Amino acid sequence: MCDFSMHRSLRLRLSQSRAPRLSCTSRGYVSNMPDVEQFDAIIVGAGQAGVPLARGLAEAGWKTALVERKHIGGSCVNEGCTPTKTMAASARVAYLARRAADYGVQLGSVTVDMPTVRRRKRDMVELWRTGAERRLRETPGLSLIFGEARFIGRRGLGAEGQRSGEQDAGGPDTGADLANMHHTGAHSTGVYHADTHRLLVRTEAGQEQFLEAPRVFLDTGARPSIPNIAGLGSVPYLDSTGIMELDEVPDHLLVLGAGYVAVEFAQMFRRFGSRVTIIHRGGRVLSREDPDVAGALTEVLREDGIDMLLHSQVEEVGGRSARSALAGGITVRLRSSATSKVIEGSHLLVATGRRPNTEDLDLAAVGVQTDDYGYITVDERLESSTSGIWALGDIKGGPAFTHISYDDYRIVKTNLLGSGGASLVDRVVPYTIFTDPQLGRVGLSETEARAKGYDVEVATLPMGRVARALQTAESRGFIKAVTEKQTGRILGAAVLGVDGGELMAVIEVAMLGGVTAQILHNATFAHPTLAEALNNLFAAG
Repeated sequence: MCDFSMHRSLRLRLSQSRAPRLSCTSRGYVSNMPDVEQFDAIIVGAGQAGVPLARGLAEAGWKTALVERKHIGGSCVNEGCTPTKTMAASARVAYLARRAADYGVQLGSVTVDMPTVRRRKRDMVELWRTGAERRLRETPGLSLIFGEARFIGRRGLGAEGQRSGEQDAGGPDTGADLANMHHTGAHSTGVYHADTHRLLVRTEAGQEQFLEAPRVFLDTGARPSIPNIAGLGSVPYLDSTGIMELDEVPDHLLVLGAGYVAVEFAQMFRRFGSRVTIIHRGGRVLSREDPDVAGALTEVLREDGIDMLLHSQVEEVGGRSARSALAGGITVRLRSSATSKVIEGSHLLVATGRRPNTEDLDLAAVGVQTDDYGYITVDERLESSTSGIWALGDIKGGPAFTHISYDDYRIVKTNLLGSGGASLVDRVVPYTIFTDPQLGRVGLSETEARAKGYDVEVATLPMGRVARALQTAESRGFIKAVTEKQTGRILGAAVLGVDGGELMAVIEVAMLGGVTAQILHNATFAHPTLAEALNNLFAAG
């Protein structure tokens, strides 16, 4: 564990030093730097990894700084899971209300009040955001700073054993002193072996703060990626954040993209009452899923009345002409095969992917490497190419899910404060797409399992053969499981069905516990529950 008494004495020596400080920039060092506040750890980004890590380190006795640019909670609380699933709940109620007669319930005309839907969404976001911020402010030893952070240098030993920054006048070789404070579980894998890292924070009030710590954790997340399409910048397009602020139901929503975000919003606004058209250059939605799974979801979306223009490359976006019946909207010119056509809509959602928030961190100042897309490259313990700097959550690439970010926090905390040995190796990845029915996924798909060389068996079961799904009149979709042929070990599953995410979690628990397909086939589940479907799913096991 860290010798905090040594660290406190070191900070005292640093504060007593009256020698001018040096500020590292990309062009060298600048004198007369303001005082630098010393921390045991600095966390940049208050996302689903950064928030619990900040509290955990502070509660363990580390002097910790958490720097956040805008809102506590990251994408999940502010622009992702919390608001979208809140709005999806409103859309599902509208859908069920229109189906009320199927259950013998007679209702009048169903309308959607978008300002109320939006207010409910905002209230939910505020509830989670303010609660998280309050708990952070109440944590002893934790400094919460709102502002924009970037690296300005490092202080310690370079790759060739040379001093790569200032040596403070307050004591001999303070960089080496700080190196001795590294906790068990730390390891160096990159080019630089820095002892401390220095950041400049520009606060909301326009002030500058200089922070320094031997350990820095980055959790700045990702944002919507906007493609380079002719004319797109000249029209008022929406991204996944802006579309949730609409105060009216779009007449005709055009959706560029066919990934998880695109299909969730497409179905949501179709249920609110919009005409919806998905435009996608690929041949199917959800290209990362098995073709049969993606095809089944496509059938659901089309059954709900969503138009799909696949194999369609967008060439140009523009505004409607004054001659149009709905002037002021948006036109999209696209090409499919050898033909070109123009489609008109009232609103345009661009949901073609996301990009990491790494540009403003000035990672080059401390030697942190990124891939071609700007994601920080990490090892199996989430440490970057620069020793003492970790990347967690969406900023490192890979599965971009809240629960993965939280598991990143658990890995880092275990290695710093716990027993050590935690890593990304063999991590089981579950996720749920909140279409209706939900698509719950865990582990390997059939395509992935075969690519890895497994001798697999595939079990499928239509939801139309699940008693609970029939009783609730929600029998769309199917269950699919991939097992290892010789052992019966479950490698992965996809559940496209009512509460698919919950049933997927049952399978995940079986995978984590080493429960085989044969055991699930013979298990006694309460009747009539969705989990009971596992008996029939693995009937051939």
